[in-house]
Amino acid sequence: MRFYTTEGPVDYGSYCFSYRLWLQLEEGDAPEEAYERGYLPWSADADGPHSLFYCARSLRVPVGELKLSKSRRYDHRRWQEHGLRRERLPKTAFLDRIGEKQVVRLARKWMKHRYEEPYLSEARLRYLLDSPLFSGALLWTRSDGKPTAFAFLVEGENLLHYWFVFYSAKESDAAVNGSGFLTDFVHFAREAGVKHAYLGTGYGQKSRYKWRGIRPVEFLDGGEWSRDREELARRQANDG
Repeated sequence: MRFYTTEGPVDYGSYCFSYRLWLQLEEGDAPEEAYERGYLPWSADADGPHSLFYCARSLRVPVGELKLSKSRRYDHRRWQEHGLRRERLPKTAFLDRIGEKQVVRLARKWMKHRYEEPYLSEARLRYLLDSPLFSGALLWTRSDGKPTAFAFLVEGENLLHYWFVFYSAKESDAAVNGSGFLTDFVHFAREAGVKHAYLGTGYGQKSRYKWRGIRPVEFLDGGEWSRDREELARRQANDG
């Protein structure tokens, strides 16, 4: 396991000199240690290595202690009324079931429904599909068997990482939303018996849905894992 830094933006006016922290897995390394240290898989470069991790404000849920607020439970019950079937599939079975080309097509189509332009290029999607870290998927289907969402998972003995999720945004009821899929993933992680469910990064106000009404949630505060929700909210409000 190799650690190194690269330089980021410099603000001489405030004497802020940013260095970015990286971790690269070497042969025989397991990703669990990278996650425990607060590193997440890097996927911004479709030509980059699959072994590269970056340090960030990672979020995780110790699922053995999971408690949902009354409002989050209510929202999830409404979400469940749509009767979606959730299934965990190994990566090969998932790609065989849906088809690699169809996975890419649906992911980009669903991203376009939610954003003006898909935030992942076709090249980056294929990079993710080729990654050895992507070992399984959660697939949600409607009563007719058609997929309405899927999430790429990184799996370890003590962790599940909700790496990327793609879902149709054309459902008539707004209850079928990203918050509902994330809550369902956390339930799945508890059922799977892992120690931590990793939710990706926690930057900006838009990411509050990841931890609203979920306790406990831990975030990497720059030195250690913290459960200080007020501090997390303050940092997100200041992210701009």
